[in-house]
Amino acid sequence: MNVPKRATFVDTSRLSGQESIPPDRGTSISVVMSTYNGEHLLEPQLSSIMQQRRPPDEVVIRDDGSSDRTREVLIRFRDAASFPVTLIFGENLGFADSFLQAALSANSQYIAFCDQDDVWQADKLLVCCSIIDRYQPTMIAHAHYLAGDVGASQKNRCSQNARKDGISVPGELSFFWYQLGCCTVAHRDLVLPIARMAYFSPQLALRPRQGHDMLVGRLANFAGSIYFEGRALVSWVRHSQAHSGLPVEDRSITKSLTRLVAHRPSIDSYTNLLHRYEQCPPKARTSVYEEALSRMKLSVEDLSKVFEVRELIYTGRTRMIRSSALLRLAAKGGYCSLSRGGLGIRSMLADSASLIRPNKGSLSNT
Repeated sequence: MNVPKRATFVDTSRLSGQESIPPDRGTSISVVMSTYNGEHLLEPQLSSIMQQRRPPDEVVIRDDGSSDRTREVLIRFRDAASFPVTLIFGENLGFADSFLQAALSANSQYIAFCDQDDVWQADKLLVCCSIIDRYQPTMIAHAHYLAGDVGASQKNRCSQNARKDGISVPGELSFFWYQLGCCTVAHRDLVLPIARMAYFSPQLALRPRQGHDMLVGRLANFAGSIYFEGRALVSWVRHSQAHSGLPVEDRSITKSLTRLVAHRPSIDSYTNLLHRYEQCPPKARTSVYEEALSRMKLSVEDLSKVFEVRELIYTGRTRMIRSSALLRLAAKGGYCSLSRGGLGIRSMLADSASLIRPNKGSLSNT
């Protein structure tokens, strides 16, 4: 039987060639992590946190009911760290709920989500704090390197449909845009209402399951002032043991066309997401949360008008009626960007493809 090598953590901030920069007390940032059976995965990530040129103000880690030696690894990390580390050992909730419960214990102005199996660049927190000091954004979304057993390391953009660099305005992105949690630093006024919603109303918060990063990112779009940083500050590791994150997609032409033709969302997709955010207790809401929710409501109202016309593309009795509805929708700007009350180019292509197929029925059935 192979005995796993015992992880040893050393605070290298005082030993490295580059001197660490003490935290700016005007900007505080908490690292929030959820772990699960990460005994063999944690050491590189935890070491990269200890090697940050700008140390975190605190680290909050919630273990989601691990059955291996993860607890021992975390305790050694806490004892070796030069910054405060809070460890929470709880029952298995799933990675999304576990992250949000950990966030409830964070005390800083900003929260940096952290997976158990990635590796941070040494200047991640330094870069993010510089952005915060200059722009005071609601959220930072930065680029990442892709690594692991899914393929060779490569640099990726911040996120699909996002600008390369700069700061966004409310509702600029796709309605269902979000950023990988490991590449997200968000203001506590955005994160904590969602975390409290999940804590006090678990039957409503994440049912059906959505990741913590999805819930934070999609609301941040309507809060506005997301800063997109084009530098890759994390190596995002994808492997067979991952408990969170996106699955590795088949990017073949055949699979891409299949996903395109199947892209047929209904207005229910938007109203259901809005309803989920509305479950947050009023006392737990912040001004940032309320403003974002109000903008999301207006966007849903605009989209409902678009879907009234779009319904005919799928329910019209003849192909001529369906084609006429598509042309009318296009003429009215129904396929402009989602931020402008439209459906986007992908929906236009899917609707056009539907015209060559038999009538499949109402959008509300999909």
